[in-house]
Amino acid sequence: SPDTMPMPSLSTVCKVMCLPTAGAAMQMLAIGVGLLAADADQMQMVTFWSTLAGVTIPTKLFFGFIAVGKLIGTAALWGYLPKVWRLGSLTPMACAAWMHAQDVPLGSAAMAPFPAVLAAAVLYTIYADPEDGMKKKKKA
Repeated sequence: SPDTMPMPSLSTVCKVMCLPTAGAAMQMLAIGVGLLAADADQMQMVTFWSTLAGVTIPTKLFFGFIAVGKLIGTAALWGYLPKVWRLGSLTPMACAAWMHAQDVPLGSAAMAPFPAVLAAAVLYTIYADPEDGMKKKKKA
């Protein structure tokens, strides 16, 4: 009937699920450029990755790097960059899943599955959705 809205595609659902990543990226970018200070939980993340890398990673560099990866992945997911750039969002998601599985920040172990689910959604939009990214031809 004309009063009902069509169901969104699975690709659209995946894209909407990943939108909070852009919000987190903006907050991390603000830390990266010095507009905000990292809180205690965020500093646990910097310490965790610095220990793993064997070097002290500067807080601004850490959050700036993560923010750029998240923003590139989100922009590509929504079609503003080439589809292959969506792969840029997978690294932060995989790292976040692993970090949370290690319970960093303390008490976040239950969050570990969420980045993995988002990564699966991104992979779906890259490989499995045959209509994603296709432009409809205008009829003359």
